[in-house]
Amino acid sequence: MRALWVTLYCTTLVACSGLDVLAESDTLTAELLTLYGTPLAQTGATADTAVARPDPAVPDCVEGDFGDGVPVVVSRTTEGAGDDDAGSCGGDEADDVVLYFSAPFEGRFAFLLDEGSTTSDAVLYTRNGCGGAEGDCLQLGAGQGGHVALDLVEGESTLVVVDGGVGPFQVGAYAVLPAEVDCADGFDGDFDGLVDCADDDCAESCAEPQPELCDSDVDEDLDGLVDCADPDCVALDLCSCLEDQADGLLPETLTGDTRGEANDVLPDCLLHYVKKFGAGFFLAPDVQLEYTAPQAGTFVFDTVGSDFDTTLSILDSCDAAQIRCNDDWVGLRSQLVHTLAEGESIVLSVDGFSNEDGDFVLNVAELEASEGDCADGRDLDHDGDVDCADVDCIGDPAC
Repeated sequence: MRALWVTLYCTTLVACSGLDVLAESDTLTAELLTLYGTPLAQTGATADTAVARPDPAVPDCVEGDFGDGVPVVVSRTTEGAGDDDAGSCGGDEADDVVLYFSAPFEGRFAFLLDEGSTTSDAVLYTRNGCGGAEGDCLQLGAGQGGHVALDLVEGESTLVVVDGGVGPFQVGAYAVLPAEVDCADGFDGDFDGLVDCADDDCAESCAEPQPELCDSDVDEDLDGLVDCADPDCVALDLCSCLEDQADGLLPETLTGDTRGEANDVLPDCLLHYVKKFGAGFFLAPDVQLEYTAPQAGTFVFDTVGSDFDTTLSILDSCDAAQIRCNDDWVGLRSQLVHTLAEGESIVLSVDGFSNEDGDFVLNVAELEASEGDCADGRDLDHDGDVDCADVDCIGDPAC
């Protein structure tokens, strides 16, 4: 505790050593101002000037003063102070010092006798005036520390008596915080007997960093970023809409199954059905795949070969707005055309009409100027006519 006083106060107090000196902190914690909303006066008064102030409210029995703010520490000695009082728990026939405290705001206040500051037994208690009603009374052995506390309204005063032995002591006045707010200062700010990480109030800030679980709504690695907002999680499938990634070949065919997948994307081209029939109309699961263009060009993406009524959407990235969407192009299969620069990536969402799902086929090819294969069941010139229905296929043996 001796080290505690040095750590807590010697950088901020007017005086930190010697007897008969009252030392008051120059600054207040932001927590206190937030909790109480009251600017606290900082006088930096010495014990002599504080006792000599012309204040009729200060009783005649007072021998020292805590001043006008908290936190504040008084360093005194009981030697030669005279036996003026005694507490219910001790202090009879022993020198004592009576200190005056006036609450700067409404709240609970603690008066702490510093551990190690006394060289003899001590008794610590409060009174509501000279010879008045006693509050808490605490009997301590030499070198022991402890506190008494009470609730006060703004401007209400109390007397704090250090009694029971002869020698120097340090006693501080503090506002009792409703919870531990600094979990690394070595001080029991809420005066519940538990310091820093031993206090349940500090459970989160004192936790040892753990690997981010990415789906727990908890910041396990204590970096301030939770789950998918944490860069540690970005590369995981859990934090991406992507279920697969194309190789970027031309042409390329990808296969998969939408059954059992989540319903992540509502295709824009089905919105008119949703408006007409309600949100329950669209419950189909979907699969998202990333495609990166191996070269600059205009590409045809279709679901010809899938075994269910598909829809197909193109997005810039996960959670981005849809660029294009198609329901039916080649029968009940979908097709989209999109121009990409070399190395540019898009997300392709393979979905079902209404609540349909199943095995899908996703084909990727370059847009053709005219129908080149009149028997593949595809429309690679994207004119709406497939195979032999396309004028480009007139005279083709397949037709």
